[in-house]
Amino acid sequence: MKSLILFASAVFSVFTLAASAQNGPKITTPAANATLSVGQSYTIRWDTTNSPRGTRYFIEFSVTGESGPWTRIKRRDPVTQLPVDWVHNDSGTASAGSNRGRGEARFAFRPTAAGEECYLRLVNRAEPTIIGLSDKFSISPPPKPINIDEYLPQSITGNVTVPYVQGKIYGLRGYTYIEDGATLTIEPGVVIVSDTPRTNSALCVNRGGKIIARGTKARPIVFTSSAPAGQRRTGDWGGLLICGKARLNVKAGEAALEGGVASATPGRGWYGGTDDNDNSGVLEYVRIEFAGIAAFPNEELNSLTLGAVGKGTTINHVQCTYNGDDAFEWFGGNVDAKHLIANRTVDDDFDTDFGFSGRIQFGIAQRYREIADQSTSQCFESDNDGTGTYNFPRTSPIFSNMTLVGPIDDTSRSSGTGNEQWSAQYGSAAQVRRNSHMSLVNSVFVGFPRAGYELRGARTLTAASKDSLLVRNNSWYGIKGGGLSVRLESGETAVDGMNAAWLVKPEFANSLTNGTGNISAYSPFSGIIARDPETPNFVPNATLGAPSFANAGTVSLDNNFFERVNYRGAFDINVQERWDLPWANYNPVNTVYPQVFTSVNDAEIPSLDMVDLRVMPNPASESATVRFSVPTQTVVSVDIYTMVGTKVMTILENYTTNTNGIFDIPVSVSSLPIGTYSVQIRSEQGTASQMLTIVK
Repeated sequence: MKSLILFASAVFSVFTLAASAQNGPKITTPAANATLSVGQSYTIRWDTTNSPRGTRYFIEFSVTGESGPWTRIKRRDPVTQLPVDWVHNDSGTASAGSNRGRGEARFAFRPTAAGEECYLRLVNRAEPTIIGLSDKFSISPPPKPINIDEYLPQSITGNVTVPYVQGKIYGLRGYTYIEDGATLTIEPGVVIVSDTPRTNSALCVNRGGKIIARGTKARPIVFTSSAPAGQRRTGDWGGLLICGKARLNVKAGEAALEGGVASATPGRGWYGGTDDNDNSGVLEYVRIEFAGIAAFPNEELNSLTLGAVGKGTTINHVQCTYNGDDAFEWFGGNVDAKHLIANRTVDDDFDTDFGFSGRIQFGIAQRYREIADQSTSQCFESDNDGTGTYNFPRTSPIFSNMTLVGPIDDTSRSSGTGNEQWSAQYGSAAQVRRNSHMSLVNSVFVGFPRAGYELRGARTLTAASKDSLLVRNNSWYGIKGGGLSVRLESGETAVDGMNAAWLVKPEFANSLTNGTGNISAYSPFSGIIARDPETPNFVPNATLGAPSFANAGTVSLDNNFFERVNYRGAFDINVQERWDLPWANYNPVNTVYPQVFTSVNDAEIPSLDMVDLRVMPNPASESATVRFSVPTQTVVSVDIYTMVGTKVMTILENYTTNTNGIFDIPVSVSSLPIGTYSVQIRSEQGTASQMLTIVK
């Protein structure tokens, strides 16, 4: 779901109407003397007790005092793309015999200017002398960005490589596009930061473009905020958006991304087509941090947005953390993925819509009690489309082996703002609605305030009753609201057999365990409940129920994509090496960029799954061995460059390997002066580089 985010636009109207006499709704949040920050989104609340239902208000703010001048908040017109006045309609449900509002209204406000004496006000559209005013608060400026060594071009055409150079930071300027026919290759270890913190910037792969971001376990590729360490915040920038040519279920067969990324007519930022095998590139060992900015009212970007991305695309080992809206959102398409991590998400961790039908295995979501969106936050949210039509392709993803950690550690407690309470904006652990056929199997949930699973709407409930979607072989621990929530929309009739008992049918092999006290006392996840902010432990301390990959109804699990593991959740109790380490970072607020890596003689053996490179010994003085790996037969060139990009030695030129494998090339480096160099390999399958230090 999308929150309602209101902006003070750069294009605005200024009003000087005095606000000294407050006779309208009282704005209660932000509190008196609160400090907000430019570019961040905040929930603003006001009391509508004395506001007749249907009253319409302009919303304005001032950074120079109660007397103004006042800036009217704008939204973006979806047709003209131009800014227009935002008008809020107080449309709460009336109680019997009353035409008053619902008692409280709220919206999210993203300030665009700083000041010490700031106010918000509501101006009655029909009677402008009726005004609701906030108390005084302040707005601080955003942090200054770190030093950026080189910016990516805003329009990337042809084949462009971003090489790893120790100590170098790359940056974005506003919205950056990989155009149709272009390929952007990013080497392992590269860090790309946003434009100025809390402004609209993002990297968008257009239809026909490709991104090859193939990091390694030791050298992940990082997209992050340009704010200095310690000053990064959720929603500092837009995120990564990929537009593909696979099918989606909107009638036009194509759609535009939100947030001002897309052109007014089909082109940049549009997604959808007829090629379900479309290839938009590779994301492997990639981190996306502090993304999800509210670019325009009700148009938030996600950390990773996948629009009609096809099955030819590779997504494996991707972490989205400190996410301002959703962590992962799929709009149509059928791309598969493995090893996904959502951490500290504001809205939903895994959101599927518009006919997405991919398969996901091995995933983690970790929620925090105070972090939730006003639109209601879940780990899973799934819709066929916005109105629950029968449009095809049907939203029908399959998630398997997921570990989902909720915001609570004791079901006897309640929602609120206290130290041991959780946000009232949390919903069910998973919500499947609007005729979605999303399936979830072999997974584990821990610590959620409402239901463990919510099926909403007669069409979705009917699909579940006929095994057109599966909820099987899952385990829930510490679910305050119980296992299954069945909800009908207005005017719908009940679906036979769909009640709380459906979830725990013996043949479904689901289990629900609720106890008293801390959830860690009766669940196999004491390490999770502790919520270690640096390295949380998602490995269970007891064996969970057996998984199943058997087909059922219309859902196919018996295929080559799913690994036939013998455990539920993301990890086995006997795991020897966690797949999320060491590349993932669960607390990147204070991480110092650029990344610094250990010398290669301490690093892993080159991977046979990709083009990879090592140099040993390192440092070297007289001779060294260049060890590289290639996944298939290919033609390679290996060169040594100075740190300013001057080639000083050719080791191999257009050498045909004839097979895949690991190759060792002895090299004399005695002629190289003392210093640091970059050894680089180029091939048809990709590139890699390694720093080499020469000593005497």
